[in-house]
Amino acid sequence: MEIQTKKGRWLTNLGLSLMAVIWLFPIFVMFKESLRVNGFSNYIATLQNPNFPQFVFNSFIVAFFMIIISISFLAFAAFGFSKLEFAGKRLLFNLVLAGLMLPVASLIVPLFFTLRNLDGLNSYWGLIGAEVAFFLPFGLMLIKS
Repeated sequence: MEIQTKKGRWLTNLGLSLMAVIWLFPIFVMFKESLRVNGFSNYIATLQNPNFPQFVFNSFIVAFFMIIISISFLAFAAFGFSKLEFAGKRLLFNLVLAGLMLPVASLIVPLFFTLRNLDGLNSYWGLIGAEVAFFLPFGLMLIKS
């Protein structure tokens, strides 16, 4: 194992610090622009909203079940695509990856009509199902590789 010199460590830290600044700069600009009109009054109003705990709870429920369902499906699918041999495996995987090429905006109208027909609008399961469906192609590619 090589011992780094002080100059090497200094250059590494400088490079990492520069990358951190580049990564944090858009977040800083967003925060600064959000304060431009009303200052902190929008943040205070949001935190004082009596429905705010319900909003946080809804976000937690959707994120929790989306993650659990996605991981459950993706674990089996990634195992199947990685370890099992079956006819059309490559074609099927390429079709799943083709889902990554579809822009989400082009699927919003059909998704709306589908959820409306299934009584999934304004429900947890409708939102969770849509989130899972949009995440599955990317998640499969990520877990399989």
